[in-house]
Order: sequence, then C-alpha cells, then structure tokens
Amino acid sequence: MEKGKRAQDLWQICEKRGFAAGEFLTPEERKDYEGAFRALKKERSLLYFFTGGVHGAARTLPVVLCPDYEGCAPEDFAEITPLYITLTDGSVPEHRAVLGSLMALGLKRSVIGEIFKYEKGCVVMLKEQIVPYVCTELTRIGRAAVQIQKDFSLPTDFLLVYEKEELHHSVSSLRLDCIVSALTKVGREQAADYIKKGFANVNFEEVTRPDKKLLPGDTLSLRGFGRYVLSEEEPKQTKSGRLHLIVFKYK
Repeated sequence: MEKGKRAQDLWQICEKRGFAAGEFLTPEERKDYEGAFRALKKERSLLYFFTGGVHGAARTLPVVLCPDYEGCAPEDFAEITPLYITLTDGSVPEHRAVLGSLMALGLKRSVIGEIFKYEKGCVVMLKEQIVPYVCTELTRIGRAAVQIQKDFSLPTDFLLVYEKEELHHSVSSLRLDCIVSALTKVGREQAADYIKKGFANVNFEEVTRPDKKLLPGDTLSLRGFGRYVLSEEEPKQTKSGRLHLIVFKYK
C-alpha cells in the first residue's frame, strides 16, 4: 500500500513538471513499484523506467516521464551522480566500510545506490542532491583519509558484475525450508518459522510457505543472511539419496 502511494506521488510530480525520479529500491521493492505503475498506466498516460546509473545495477530508482518525453533516455532524468572514491593509504575500500561511513553521516540507505570496486578505488552511485554534503563530510573510511572525484563517468560499455562465492550443500530436497536450513545452519523447524515470518524472498517476492520447491537458477534473499542464486544445473543425487546443491552467494 505504501509503495503504491509513493508511486502515485511520483506520477503527480511528473504531471506538474514533466518528469519525476524516486529513490533507490531493492529488487524486492522494485517489484512493488512495477505493480503500482502498471495499475496507474491503465488510468493515465505514463512512461516509467528503472535505472541504477550503471548497467547491471540491482539497486535502481524509478523514473516517471510524461508522454512528451517518449524516446528520451531515462538516465537523463534520474538525478544520479557517481562518485569515485580512493583511499590515501593505497588500499581499496570495501563495500561494507564505504556504506557504513556513508550511513554514519546520517544518510538514508535509499539515497545510496550501488557501491562497487573500480580500478584502484570504488564507485558510489548517489542521489544528486546529497552529493555536496557527502563531498564535504566524508573525510575518512575506517582509518584512511578519502579522496573523492566528482567529475567522474564510467565507460559507456561498463557492466556491473557482482562477485559471488560458490557454496556446496547436501539437502534432502529442494524445499525452501531445507535450503534455508542449510544456508543459515539452523534446524528445519527454525527455518520454517523464519520463512513463515516473511523473512525469505524467492525471485524477489515474499514466500511464507516452507514447502515451496525451488528451481535451478532461482534467486533467494534471506533477511540477515544475504542473497543467493541456485546453480542453473540440476542438483546431482548422492549415493545416500540426498541432493548435492550448488549455490552462489553474492558478496
């Protein structure tokens, strides 16, 4: 309901000035916005897009345009600015440390997009209006002083590829509770309770049924544990009758 109201608010802003851009969304939140925009589109003329400022971004923001802007690049209206950050000690800043330092400035997570390593530093995608504040206030990440490059742009053909860790597990079936139990290292009953509380998302949609069967290639998001994707290959059965499951965890 709240996401639908925010989507409608964006459209009302768009009606006044011709375009509107929201804040960064997780893939789960994006699904909610897409549903709200589809409903709005049945009633009024509406162009909507999602962009994270870089190809391959998981965290994206919604851009709404009036029909007069059809054919224009949504990135031109997204109000996203990339900052290139390096550390004076020569080390490469880690995602967790960068995000922690930004959040310590009092910023909301929704105004911070993707954070990823690039060459000898990292790139942070930010909502345009907070850039001056960040450039002034972000002076250190951990113990190292920072250097920030504002007039920065990525190559047009750059594609963001997420690092993943390959994990191997033995499970009795591809039921959601079995897989959650293996990934979180808790018992099946605890895993089932966790799922029933709405803490698990499959392909960016909340699932509360512990017996849901997952398929190769499915994406699994577990609150407090991270995001995983099942291997595209069918799990092989072991001699004991269990399944050898390969899962990739996003770093």
